[in-house]
Amino acid sequence: GVTVHGGLLLDQSAPCFGGGIYLGNSTFLIDDCAITNNETPRSGYGSTSAGGGIYAIGSVLTLSNSLVVGNRASQLGQANSYLRGGGLALYSGTSIVVRTVIRDNSCPAPTSQGINPAGVGVYLYYGVAEFRNCLVVTNRYGSTQIVPGVGIYNEGTATRLLHCTVADNATQGVYLASGTVGITNSIIWGNGDELVGITTNVVYSCIKDDDFPGRSDIIHADPQFVDQIYYHVRSKGGDYRGGYFSGGSWGSSESNSPCIDAGDPTTPRDLEVMAGDYPNLGAYGNTEVASRTRLRGSMMFIK
Repeated sequence: GVTVHGGLLLDQSAPCFGGGIYLGNSTFLIDDCAITNNETPRSGYGSTSAGGGIYAIGSVLTLSNSLVVGNRASQLGQANSYLRGGGLALYSGTSIVVRTVIRDNSCPAPTSQGINPAGVGVYLYYGVAEFRNCLVVTNRYGSTQIVPGVGIYNEGTATRLLHCTVADNATQGVYLASGTVGITNSIIWGNGDELVGITTNVVYSCIKDDDFPGRSDIIHADPQFVDQIYYHVRSKGGDYRGGYFSGGSWGSSESNSPCIDAGDPTTPRDLEVMAGDYPNLGAYGNTEVASRTRLRGSMMFIK
């Protein structure tokens, strides 16, 4: 296996697959890396551009504590072409993505005629994947065509989202084309259409659309993000600011997010500081930077 720790992959380019990193048929650990502003420019009739940030095929990939930001799977204008995964394109392998930010990726093309983009933030194909404590936000299609699954597009065998925030992606949050997607303790908000093709296997989550009406474990109320940079949720008892999982400091808000203390009671909350009875929803649930919990009644933990 190959381990990459503490690296910066910036402004790289490859003509088809893996602008930042290409991984093929092996075992890889990528930790504490920034994969930013890489591109897979492609021209030619019937061509494919995939994995502006990372392209992995037939591999066992663990990606942790990393940034995948501002990458592009692009097409230079030829018809009958395919754009897949401006940030991540994961094909026919096993992937575990943990505490990773996937944002501001795109699939630009000068014309929509005969060009077929899908999955701008993450594209999954014939493989198994788990995303845990991940932020998938503000990805954009960057072309004249409406793109399915701008946040996450699943043609994989089985994908699981646990404690993820998928927010403010253009047009769609999570798109299920085939296989299965399971979502637990997550926030899916502000994507236009939050979930497409997903009618089961969603529990204890906050979803803006009226999916799963009447379910007591599904919240449709505003998650009350502190900002739309780091996407922590507001708490009178203390919320984290100025950083994702580190590098920030604690502040407080004048309101409490409904996503605090709203997670699946069977899942862990031991990493949350001043935790309540249940874990928080979203990317920071069951982490050290989870927003601090309001107790039942008027009492509250105060540091």
